[in-house]
Amino acid sequence: MAKQKINGDQIGTTGGVWLAYTPTWTGISGGTTSAKYMQIGKTIFFSILYICAAEDISGQTRVTLPTAIASGSTVIGNVKLTNAGVGSTAGVAEYYNSTTIRIFACNAGSTYVSYSDLTASVPFTWGVSDSISITGAYEAA
Repeated sequence: MAKQKINGDQIGTTGGVWLAYTPTWTGISGGTTSAKYMQIGKTIFFSILYICAAEDISGQTRVTLPTAIASGSTVIGNVKLTNAGVGSTAGVAEYYNSTTIRIFACNAGSTYVSYSDLTASVPFTWGVSDSISITGAYEAA
């Protein structure tokens, strides 16, 4: 198998290195966030962790990404919603607008899985040390 070389244009603006960024949240406040991203070519890989300080979720939850999203993107990431000391629930991050994703919990309460907005009690009652972990990738605009 022939080896493929990667040139500077393919590596992207971050040089293949993870960089920190500060996202803006909607529907959530009070906790701590750590976020990073890496760009390879036009593909952005990102990781966001939010840790609750109290009952921090107040409704439709959205978070900004480090760069604009190419049009036509839909599901952008996987979400792990953790009730500290109890367990975790799956979620999904979907396109909201050109710079923002919307966070949903996966609801398995019927024959087919559906998405539910996060609330103060969905998918569980949020409290200290509960967390939202998001990982994903998308095409940069």
